[in-house]
Amino acid sequence: MSYEGRNFYLCGKGHLIETDAWEILESHQCTMHGCTDPIILHTSVDDTNGEGVEPDLITISPRRVCQCVCGNTHTKELARYIPADPARWKSCDSPLREPGNSDDDPTVYVEA
Repeated sequence: MSYEGRNFYLCGKGHLIETDAWEILESHQCTMHGCTDPIILHTSVDDTNGEGVEPDLITISPRRVCQCVCGNTHTKELARYIPADPARWKSCDSPLREPGNSDDDPTVYVEA
């Protein structure tokens, strides 16, 4: 049985990035809505035997949207979060995973 799961990252501004466990982040910076703050925290959820438990987050600023004349809803400001359980999160001094060096364990990281 292979590993299935998701990674959750928080940047310095509190923007949340969720990726597939096997997706490799190309940068140590947030890519959400033009933000370039460094990614500072990481946690993962194991979905191998069903749905894992997502990390609890405290919303410090909700997502702000507007509806323009074209009728579409646009994000004006992303939601910002802090972890409800900081012990579940790891510091991300260098969270990038080295491709091909994980022995099928997506939680193994190397210094970049």
